[in-house]
Amino acid sequence: MTINYQFGDVDAHGATIRAQAAALEAEHQAIIRDVLAAGDFWGGAGSTACQQFITELGRNFQVIYEQANATAKRCKPPAATWPAPTAPSAPAGPNNQPQA
Repeated sequence: MTINYQFGDVDAHGATIRAQAAALEAEHQAIIRDVLAAGDFWGGAGSTACQQFITELGRNFQVIYEQANATAKRCKPPAATWPAPTAPSAPAGPNNQPQA
């Protein structure tokens, strides 16, 4: 079975991953707001337990963001990542000497 991808499909997939990461960031912030709103459960929003939970939550989301970003970078058409072609240099000769 052969799978064929068009460059536009791959690029669109990368854009989808980036959009999902942005939506995930909004969800991350909503969770933090909910945790802070439920501060009594933690012994107060400024408590060590609350701050530790928020810190660990941030670490977990950071891993997800890094993986999503790495995947999105790989989902670019090759033309977008290949270096631009350079013009071949002319052979040295009496009329092709560099100007001093």
